[in-house]
Formats: sequence, C-alpha cells, structure tokens
Amino acid sequence: MVFVIDSSSSIWEPNFKQQLQFVQQMVNTFDVSQNKTRIGAINFSNRVVREFHLKTHDSKERVLSAISEVEYTAGDSTNTNEALMVLRTEYFTEWSGDRSDVPNIAILLTDGGSTLMAETVNEANLNKETGVSMFAVGIGHTVNEEELTLIASAPKADFMYILENVTELQTEAFTQLISHQACKILKNDTNEEMCKRIVDVVFVIDSSRSIWITYFKQQLQFVKQLVNAFDVGQGKTRIGAINFSNRHMTEFHLNAYDSKEDILNAVSNVQYTAGDMTNTFDALRLLRTEAFSEVNGDRSDIPNIAILLTDGESSNMASTVKEAQLTREAGVTIFAIGIGDKIIKEELEQIASSPTSDYMHVLETFTELQAGDFVKRIIDLACKGKNFTYMGELSLLVLTFNC
Repeated sequence: MVFVIDSSSSIWEPNFKQQLQFVQQMVNTFDVSQNKTRIGAINFSNRVVREFHLKTHDSKERVLSAISEVEYTAGDSTNTNEALMVLRTEYFTEWSGDRSDVPNIAILLTDGGSTLMAETVNEANLNKETGVSMFAVGIGHTVNEEELTLIASAPKADFMYILENVTELQTEAFTQLISHQACKILKNDTNEEMCKRIVDVVFVIDSSRSIWITYFKQQLQFVKQLVNAFDVGQGKTRIGAINFSNRHMTEFHLNAYDSKEDILNAVSNVQYTAGDMTNTFDALRLLRTEAFSEVNGDRSDIPNIAILLTDGESSNMASTVKEAQLTREAGVTIFAIGIGDKIIKEELEQIASSPTSDYMHVLETFTELQAGDFVKRIIDLACKGKNFTYMGELSLLVLTFNC
C-alpha cells in the first residue's frame, strides 16, 4: 500500500498535517511488517518526494514515525501525473519491495485538480492496467470530480470519495470505510455476497440548497454503494430515482435500465438543483402515486423499497406527515434516519413506522452515512426483508442530515 499525499500550496500546512494523521490512522488498522502489509509514501506538489519505499520500514512503529516526519513542501503546482508515474515505475517494483503475489493499493489524497489532467489520467490508467487498485480521495470545494472519477478504480462508489474538509478525513467512520474497502482487496474478497432478494427500489434524493453540493455528491455515492449490493436486472432487482427540492422530478423509472452499469451511470448524472424549499411531501406523493405504478415498472408481486434522503425539516411538516401516514396505510414500512444535531425528531417520529426504536435512527455526522457498518445494516434490512411480512409491501427508508 502506497499513500500519495498532496503537498501543494493550496493545502495549508495545518491541513497537510491532518492528512498525515489520516495516513497514520489508516496504518494503524493494518498488520504491518515485511511479511505482512508493507507501506510506502510519496509526497508531491511541483516536485515528487520519495518519502519511503515498501521495503524501507519493517514495523508499524517505524512507518508511523516516518509519516510524522513527512514535510510540507508548499509547491506552486500539483503534478499528480509525476507522482503517479513514480508510483508505477519505482514504488510498485521488486526493487522497491513490491511482491508479485500480493495486491497493490494506492491511496491518493488531493485538494484540487492536477496541473496536467490528461497526463494524470493517462498515468492513472497505466497504474490500473498493471493491477493497482486506485483510491482517489478529494478534499474541499476545488476538487476536480471528473478527474477523480477517471483516476479511481471501478466501481467508483468504492474507490472515489469527495469530502467537504480535512476534518471529515480524520473521522473514525471514514477511516473504517477506506480500511474496509482496502481489506477486501488484500483478502481477495472484492466480490461480497450479492443480495439475491428481488425487490423494486426507488431512491428519493434531496437536492435543496441547504445541502452543499459536496454533500449532495456524497448522497449519490451512498446510493451507488447500495445499488452495488443488489443483483440488478429487469427480471431481478429494479432501481428508480426521484430528485426533489422546491420541485420534484423523476430521474429514471424502475423499467428504465436493465443493467447495474447503466444505473450507476444514471445516478452519477443526477443533478444538484439547489432549490430553496424541501418539499418532502411532494416527493412522497410522487413516490406513492407514480414511481410504484405498473406503467413505470412496478411489479405487484415484488416487495417495494423506497430510500428517501433529505436534509432535515420539510417545508410543510403537516403535509409531509400526512403523506407519510398515507404511505404507511398503504402497507409501507418507513425507516427514518437523522444525521446531525439539528434534526427535527418530532417530524422523524411521525414519518417512521412503529416502533420508532427500530425505524428511527440518528447519526452524529454525515460521513457515517457512508460508513461500512451503516451501509451494511441498511443492505441487510433490505436484502433479508427483516420485519417485512407481506409480499408487495412498500418499505421506505428516510435518511436526513444537516450540513
């Protein structure tokens, strides 16, 4: 595993040090030695600094010490292409300590676009062609999402992440998320058991302006993580999506796409509308009256699951509660999950099915939405049909957070 750390001047020195702390947190999750996991590090800006190779340090303590000594260079350009070339031609080589029978993982940290995007993408592709699993982690508002998408390995939902700031980088939930994905590679366990339960799933995605665009994109990442867990096809699980704020629109219906790849691409193309209202009640009405209809691909003999993501209090609580009640009366099981310290618990309680101890949950931070344990919990409920006693019933998961 090699960490590729951005040290350009756009990253302030305190933030650079927080990157190093994240690297140390990651190292602490692995069993490090020359016979087990080996760690290397590259520091880059206008120049590339070869901090230490895979064979340099033979213990976790020495690796952690070496990371603490990595210096901030404050270069005036971001030559990611050169860092990735060094990664490929020097680090993942036998001379550097690379082992041909062990998976290779690179974790790139950057706060913006590279100076030469075409060269960067080319070098990333060359790395991936040699078998390197590329994680691309972007931090802040100046991240080039298109470039990160092209750098990261597939599926992008597992290998590309965009964070609002370096503080999120250091959360335990995010460290666990990346460690979990890396461990799957090291254990040759990238193909987790897929959910074989056949369901019709519609994601209802909040796009109001109270959700910053970075967090909106993280919603899409969460959606893609869940999509990846299902066996998708018109004869298997079907997926649909609704996007809402002051207005609502159907992004794609249950019968729109036949393959997981097409659905993941469609999710990536969902646009942030930044509406000035959160008309959750309209989204619930559209969900109940149109999304789960035969003409749009709903199957009467297949369980229906809707996953609603929202940023908190709706624009009209009374109407939202009424629509939630109508949905429950139609046989809907509603999960209400709030994130942050400004959650309107009263509204969540009236949206959620009973008992609320099972169907209403509050997460402390937004990053926890993508944490492996939380995602797995939601997938297990949807896949196993826990507490879903009737075929054709509609199960609704509500996730809400504050930015």
